[in-house]
Amino acid sequence: MNRHRFELRMNAEQVSADLQSDWNSQGAEVFDFAILDTIEPSDDPQYDPSEDLEVLEQLWLEQLKPFGEGGFMTDTDARSSLKSVVEDLRAEGDELYQLLEEMDTGFWTQVSTFKDWTVWDVVAHLHLSDHMALTSLRSSDDFKTLMRDMGKSGSMRAYTNAWLTENGHSINGPELLIRWRTMFQQLCEALAAADPDERFAWAGPGMKARMFATARQMETWAHGWEIYDLMKVKRRHSDRLQNIVTIGVRTFGWSFSNRKLPVPEPAPYVELTAPSGKLWTFNDQDENNCVRGTAVDFCQVVTQVRNVADTQLQVSGDTANGWMAIAQCFAGPPEDPPAPEDTSTGLAATDGVTAPLLEGIGPLQFPISTSVPLAQAYFNQALTLSFGFNHAEAVRSFKEAARQDATCGICWAGAALALGPNINAPMSEDAVAPAWQAIQQAIALRAFETPREQAYIDAIATRYSEDGGDRKALDIIYAGSMSGLVEQYPDDLNARALRAEALMDLMPWAYWNDDGSAASQNTNILVEDLETVMAADPQHPGALHLYIHVMERFEPQRAVAAADRLGGLVPVAGHLVHMPSHIYLRVGRYSDAVDANAEAAEADEDYIAQCNAQGLYPAAYYPHNIHFLWYSAMMEGRKTLSISSALKLAERVPLDMARQMGALQSYVAVPVYTYVRFGMWDEVLALPDAPEGLPFSQAMLHYGRGLAYAAKGDVQRAQAELDTLSNMATSEPVQSLNMRMPGVNEPLMGIASSLVTARIARAGNDSYVELAALEKAVALQDSLPYTEPPHWHYPVRQTLGEAQLRAGHYADAAITFAEDLQHFPKNPWSLYGSELAQNGLGEATDDVKQQRIHAWRNADIDPAVSW
Repeated sequence: MNRHRFELRMNAEQVSADLQSDWNSQGAEVFDFAILDTIEPSDDPQYDPSEDLEVLEQLWLEQLKPFGEGGFMTDTDARSSLKSVVEDLRAEGDELYQLLEEMDTGFWTQVSTFKDWTVWDVVAHLHLSDHMALTSLRSSDDFKTLMRDMGKSGSMRAYTNAWLTENGHSINGPELLIRWRTMFQQLCEALAAADPDERFAWAGPGMKARMFATARQMETWAHGWEIYDLMKVKRRHSDRLQNIVTIGVRTFGWSFSNRKLPVPEPAPYVELTAPSGKLWTFNDQDENNCVRGTAVDFCQVVTQVRNVADTQLQVSGDTANGWMAIAQCFAGPPEDPPAPEDTSTGLAATDGVTAPLLEGIGPLQFPISTSVPLAQAYFNQALTLSFGFNHAEAVRSFKEAARQDATCGICWAGAALALGPNINAPMSEDAVAPAWQAIQQAIALRAFETPREQAYIDAIATRYSEDGGDRKALDIIYAGSMSGLVEQYPDDLNARALRAEALMDLMPWAYWNDDGSAASQNTNILVEDLETVMAADPQHPGALHLYIHVMERFEPQRAVAAADRLGGLVPVAGHLVHMPSHIYLRVGRYSDAVDANAEAAEADEDYIAQCNAQGLYPAAYYPHNIHFLWYSAMMEGRKTLSISSALKLAERVPLDMARQMGALQSYVAVPVYTYVRFGMWDEVLALPDAPEGLPFSQAMLHYGRGLAYAAKGDVQRAQAELDTLSNMATSEPVQSLNMRMPGVNEPLMGIASSLVTARIARAGNDSYVELAALEKAVALQDSLPYTEPPHWHYPVRQTLGEAQLRAGHYADAAITFAEDLQHFPKNPWSLYGSELAQNGLGEATDDVKQQRIHAWRNADIDPAVSW
């Protein structure tokens, strides 16, 4: 026996063994063209593929004998007579022909969603399949010759192209249509005249004429969708679909055994509404294991024209959901159904735009029950990205994991998870439908998952409703579900990290009261969860990230070790690279904060360029790195770096998004802030007006101009800028801005007005008014909600302390600078102010001087207190 024969025999024996379990779910037509994929071209001139086909057929038939010779459809199935099935086939072909006949010539080259086939490819495939069937009906010897020639060509596709080539060129679409139509009519005539009891040769076991007609109808109907979808033409349906429905129902077991999966029992109850309105039912009635809907939807799913999520089928029970997720009523190796449409983008997960596997994604592991290594890799990457707040890329990676393993329900649950709310953003309305769709897909695949994975799916499912529901209530329910998951699997570190995040989502940025006490018992629970995870896995990026956010406001020292571990852990995830700076800024490690954000910005720039990233992450998280770098550089007195970062940040802000988000408008204002910080008054006055529709950015320009005119002695113009600023503060455009956190618009505008007022008073040598205005500015800054970097661009106490020094109020200045150092440890500007205040009081300054020298080590300006 030659090598080909041996490989084919082994393949056939394996397939035959797989088919023994349930004959009711198998049939001759399921073998269709499966053998063609196993035949390898041979250089041996004596090699005859038809001999291998005979070996396969004999092996299969031996296995099928216990189940009878009649195939899986009995004479009472579907539209039983040969004549009626041939009539159905003829009607199917006539309908498709009429559609194709109206097409323009150029339409034949349009690419469908099916394997990138053109319309020409679709019709050519149908034509060859009909040719094979007609050849078999006419002569078994001719059929063997055809199969031999096809085997030598290497594949059906190669043979088709060669068969339809004349004078070196493939025939065009209209010519192909005529040829297919002619042969199709001949096939229908031959089927109608065939002996109903004769078995005709085929690639696998032979088929009787009625089975030939049924199989040809199924394939013609299924491939027809590619053309209907391209033309956007509504398709008419008739009860001839009953033939395809029956194939779909009877191949329940095949869908599982073809994937080497155990066939669950019992088969689901199927209740379908025919195009005529009749009710077709199959199997024993079972409300907890059933498929209901239209025959059209059902046929689309079993022929893999549509994903079940894109139909109106009502599916109940793990077995039924598992079946509909992988249903396959045609032959060959397992095929994945098309992914559900992503309603947020209009694209399906299998649209060819797959997520890349990123280098440097870190150590996070979440073992899932998949035999596909790429699915596991993409799942780990997706969860890491989700913990790193790159939710759009996380969704893309979760979907790619699902594409790699079509039975991965928890992959779809992950996609749903990443579409939900987080501490920085509520759930958008655009995410409601995709999240619901994803979790429904997860539920459909639940039967394939382990009990732990099923528990995850069940918990995440409580987070969503089809219409979005009461978001606050759903968040509470989801947090409770995650608590249940942790109780069930107390050693699952990822479950604990996700519960902590769920609890944080209930109170974003409000985990503590203003006195530093826990805002609720949930704070204590989530802190314990995160510390438990970090103790067991010191390199868990999710726990490290979330712990930094929880601790940064009141106890940043507790998170220094977490910050140091996180920085280089996931170098490709810019936000995680950036996160240590939240702690570094709070403990006075300004140089480390600069470095972290420089590295984060570079990582995000590489990622955005590589993945062509769109949406919130590149629009907000990436600029946040530059913003943080800019703020940290100013704290160090690094003028050159501050200016270059400010100009870069202002250029990178998407203005359309900034028009909707006041927080981004503050990014546009950073050149003003920078020039103010370093007393660069001419540069302030040289700045152009803010782009239209950015009222906060324009208001900050008036703030800068007011300071600049006052500093240059032009009090009249400074007062005019202050008047404009004051009017803008109460205007509707400014008042209605979304500044990400509530209650910040008014104090920000108040600080700006107070600082301009103080500078005008200074120009008039009115220290009383100046100090009063600066004290008001300090009080307003203290009233701002916590965020990092702070909402205002520098510590206002520095300016108050400088004014107190000029007024000779050294004791007050010492207190002011000491208070500022409580808020901003090791702040170089306030260290210098403390040194001057102590000197004015006649106190020793050696200690503070040494601190000041070290703190100013990276500055490119002389030590200063304020502008």
